Amino acid sequence: MNFTNEQTLKVSVIVAGFTALIVQIIFLREFLGIFMGNELVSGVIIGNWMLLTAAGALLGKRLKTGRSIFPLIVAAEALVAILPQISVVLLSLIKSMVYPPGVLPDFFDTWLFSFLLMLPFCLVSGALFALFSEAFNQVAQKQEFRLIYGFEAAGSVAAGILFTFILLRLFSPLQILLLVAMLNFGISLVLVQSSHLKRRYFHLILIFSFCMIAANLVFDFDNISKSFIYRKQEIVLNEETPYGNLIVTKTGKQFNFFENSLSLFSTDDPIGCEESVHYAMLQHSDPKSVLLVSGSISGMIDEILKYKVNSIDYVEINPAIIEATIDFTGFTAPDILKIHTRDARTFIRLTDKKFDVVLLNLPAPCTAQINCYFTEEFYRELKSRLNPGAIISTSLAGNSNYMGTATANLYGIIIRTLKSVFKNVIIIPGQLNYFLASDAPLEMNIVEKLEKKSLENEYVNKYYLNDPTLKSRALQLLQLIPADSPINQDFHPVAYFARIDYWLSWFGMKTQNIAVFIACAFFMVLMFLNPDNRSMLVTGFTASATEMMVLLAFEVVFGYFYIAVSLLIAAFMAGLALGTYFSGSHFMKANPAKILKNQGLIGLTALLIPLFFVLAAIKVDSTILLQFVFYTLMIVPGILTGIQFSWVSATGGKGNSGNGVAAYIADLVGSAGGALLTSVVLIPLAGFITTGMILLGLNVFIIGVNLINLKLRRGLNYIK
Repeated sequence: MNFTNEQTLKVSVIVAGFTALIVQIIFLREFLGIFMGNELVSGVIIGNWMLLTAAGALLGKRLKTGRSIFPLIVAAEALVAILPQISVVLLSLIKSMVYPPGVLPDFFDTWLFSFLLMLPFCLVSGALFALFSEAFNQVAQKQEFRLIYGFEAAGSVAAGILFTFILLRLFSPLQILLLVAMLNFGISLVLVQSSHLKRRYFHLILIFSFCMIAANLVFDFDNISKSFIYRKQEIVLNEETPYGNLIVTKTGKQFNFFENSLSLFSTDDPIGCEESVHYAMLQHSDPKSVLLVSGSISGMIDEILKYKVNSIDYVEINPAIIEATIDFTGFTAPDILKIHTRDARTFIRLTDKKFDVVLLNLPAPCTAQINCYFTEEFYRELKSRLNPGAIISTSLAGNSNYMGTATANLYGIIIRTLKSVFKNVIIIPGQLNYFLASDAPLEMNIVEKLEKKSLENEYVNKYYLNDPTLKSRALQLLQLIPADSPINQDFHPVAYFARIDYWLSWFGMKTQNIAVFIACAFFMVLMFLNPDNRSMLVTGFTASATEMMVLLAFEVVFGYFYIAVSLLIAAFMAGLALGTYFSGSHFMKANPAKILKNQGLIGLTALLIPLFFVLAAIKVDSTILLQFVFYTLMIVPGILTGIQFSWVSATGGKGNSGNGVAAYIADLVGSAGGALLTSVVLIPLAGFITTGMILLGLNVFIIGVNLINLKLRRGLNYIK
């Protein structure tokens, strides 16, 4: 089959969009799997991605010459095929060489590390947009910015769907990158043929593709890269699951479980298992029904069985964790144990069962997803499933002898949130610090209670504990914790902000300082742009911020995130494609007034979407209907953004030089600022609705500035 240059170019643009989204998702996952996996790191990575892609587009614009652009496109597509695998392997290797195990890079190092590793791919990927626009100009004798933008978005839609339903379930990240590389090599070969380039291009591409396939057959790059990170540990399982990357390592007889770099539990941890179970169980006179959320199923079940319980319900959203635990420990479930593979919040919302003791074995709220299990709304849902006098237990890492300001703030938020739901809250210091909450009285005399029940434990006993010492350490903790802390809520996640602040405090940094720097840089760029690109910068910022709100709200409502993120992003990209398509009709012909009106709609959407989350989302009973609503809410800002880009690139302007590359760059720069500021600062500190109001205000501000500018230009034209 013979393809024309124009047909091949259209397919090439779709493949470029497909590749960009796949690589972005894998880069994000791999960086989060090696660095501290919180939204600040996500924002840094996404921000760097957008900025570098914008720089690449600017570079591509400067590369244009009067000669054929096709050799440059073929070379760029070959680099796009090769670079991602190299970057992912280098990521693990360099991290292990520069930072010893257990040492995390600080914020600046994280920014620099991600910037340098993503630099080659993003520059080439961004340059392709400008190269494609020049190629269409050479082939069709016209600019096709709207078409390129829409086809690129369509490729991203296909990537999101395939990644979620096929690629993620069948292949490892590096295998996926190999498949994407072969796709790019294939389209390069077709482009060489259709554009009648010299045969050496064809032969070089074949050689590179065969070399990549051979290298991947000989070496297991995925396990090699992971071995750099988990040094001095034997990796016995490296599995991609719908909920993240599951790593199980072995040190001696102990198995260590990690999900997306977060330590879940270790199997040979008697101290942790005993403290997690007995501090709470001892508070109840006769516990019969126990709910266990996550944690070491093998070790903790044995401790719970020391009490005469009638039922144990274990909830773990990722079935692969349960299967791995059974495989490596030989755990046999007792008859009274029921295992539920679903999100804990969904289980609590739907179950009719009531519990005497609830053991929440979850990491600290270092991400917005985990924060959902530390909010007032979650504790109220949980309380509705408790018997009178029931006890709940959750824990945080910390030191009872010394506590920094950031840690104290986090502790204060958790205590205040628990007290907003339960009458009594105490802290029991241990290997972790355990927060117990109940409407019944709670006591610190752990040893006395142990002796009354005649329990035999290896560590939680009178030789390991001393009641007066426990009370003294608990009192010391409470004296360090502020009493006026805010309450952590689903749509005002102050605990997760406090946790990020705590992480930054390790390196002597503050979140607010980073936010001020980014905001100042954003407004400086804003003031130097012409009205059209200024509008596109704010559009990109608002669209990215709205996208982050939908993603974070999805975590809150459904309790999981990873399995849906590629589909949600694909929904946004589908909106972009639809927006560029609609803007091509005669009715949608661009003019300055329409751009201003659409800007207002973009700002209004940014407010209406969080209003729906806070006021209505939780009240929707149908999970399928609610998921449909979420995907629709991702499409709407995408449509408005696609329309805005098409109109801005069509109207041109003094700084646009008759093309859409500058608008594309402004869109990416704005998106970078929106992703970082919204997820790390605006939502945690201001909440969803206030964030929406800020975004609406920003768009109204830019409408006012551009209106003034438009009137001044018209006045000058009238004078002339």
